[in-house]
Amino acid sequence: MMKTFILSTALVVAGASASSAQGFNGAELGLEFGFLNDEGETVTNYYGGAEFSVYRQFGLAADVRAASTSANTDNGTSLTVHGIYNGGPAGTRFGLYLGRDTIEDTEVEVVGAEVGYNFGQGDVEAYIGSGNVEDDSGDLTFIGAEGTFALGSGFGLIGGFDRISGEVGALDLTTTKLEIGGTYQVANQVEVFGKVGSLDLEIEGSGGSITDDDIFVSIGAEIGLGPNAGLSFSPRSDYSGMPLFF
Repeated sequence: MMKTFILSTALVVAGASASSAQGFNGAELGLEFGFLNDEGETVTNYYGGAEFSVYRQFGLAADVRAASTSANTDNGTSLTVHGIYNGGPAGTRFGLYLGRDTIEDTEVEVVGAEVGYNFGQGDVEAYIGSGNVEDDSGDLTFIGAEGTFALGSGFGLIGGFDRISGEVGALDLTTTKLEIGGTYQVANQVEVFGKVGSLDLEIEGSGGSITDDDIFVSIGAEIGLGPNAGLSFSPRSDYSGMPLFF
């Protein structure tokens, strides 16, 4: 999985650099390491992507993500493409995304819409989508939002909300993630961050119900490349709402 991620990311960034004269807008590489308090489980997330202008206010982006857990289960990868429109009110962008996620041996086809707004000192984005589990064995619904706010002197605030609900086989699943944190720009287009949040899980089935909630912490770093020093929209995947898998 790690070799696949590195190769995919290298191809995305190499293609971006080679196409800079053909509307290259920006690229991003990131790494996040987190810890789930009660479970004692850790996860490492790797992600990257690139974005291009296609025609006037229209653009295309592609991103890849991979996650590896200390329990060596529920490892996942995702590949997502975004169609982006920047012709709305000033600072506003709209997008449609389509992707395929793989968690162990299970594949999920994901489709959704997203919107973002940049107000100078900060940026917010929100998304909604659905996922079809392979062999029509389940359907999932995703909704979420995230934002950043610059405080000055390189410091900033970040926050996010993600919710996944639906059916997988005979189970009804709901996960809710809330997080807040801070960022610091250590160099031009290089940023480190830290987060703390809560992760709630509910599973209901013929055998009864399971509920669990926990606190997680994570740290990471991102590198922004190109004219926009990053992407219009964050990478999307059906497990991005679960920073550490249940």
